[in-house]
Amino acid sequence: MRKNTQFTALAEYYDALNGADYGKYADYVEQAVKKYGRGFEESPVLDLGCGTGSLTLELSRRGYDMIGADISYDMLNVAMQRSAGERILYLRQDMRAFELYGSVKAVVCALDGINYLPSLADVRKCFSLVNNYLDPGGVFLFDVNTPWRFENAYRSRDIFTQDGSGAVYMGWHSEYSPEDCACDFDITLFIRDAEDGAYIKKSEHQREYSYTKEQLVSAINEAGMELIAVFSDTD
Repeated sequence: MRKNTQFTALAEYYDALNGADYGKYADYVEQAVKKYGRGFEESPVLDLGCGTGSLTLELSRRGYDMIGADISYDMLNVAMQRSAGERILYLRQDMRAFELYGSVKAVVCALDGINYLPSLADVRKCFSLVNNYLDPGGVFLFDVNTPWRFENAYRSRDIFTQDGSGAVYMGWHSEYSPEDCACDFDITLFIRDAEDGAYIKKSEHQREYSYTKEQLVSAINEAGMELIAVFSDTD
């Protein structure tokens, strides 16, 4: 198996290249917490697998007491630089073994963070910890790339994109194996040097794993939580 180097070279340019609308995602989180959560308004919110902290920062600026946790040093460095002056607690934590200083009213795991867990046993560990730290009536929100999406969007695909300024170009090849329920992403970045204009090449490999709805619901129930709703998008 190839070495997993995810979110090292990509960390600094992740938000410029992924096209995510963090404002829309924050709207979705707020609506869900208000609709499904019960009480404990003073408790913080955990952004699990927070990456560069863009969603964490967006929610913090809307008045939420935020905790961001991620396993990547590089992503957390970007998050902390971006959030300088904000009251956000960032922790370098594995989703399978994270520890908090108290309970939270909501846990958010955005942008297919759950798909990076390499086994169903790891998903169960993560969900069990989420339940352990959630306030009674708390809400756990997460999204995933489904087996259908892996099969139809990532089976064997090449993508080429750039940031808005043309300073960074990214080539991206994906291969999905239904037998292994795993998808490999080989990423190549070309980054323009600010001084001489030459482009520097950096490479990264990532792997995501697919889980069925039945597997995820089983893990939710085993953790002691209850499935409230399933959505196809953040609408």
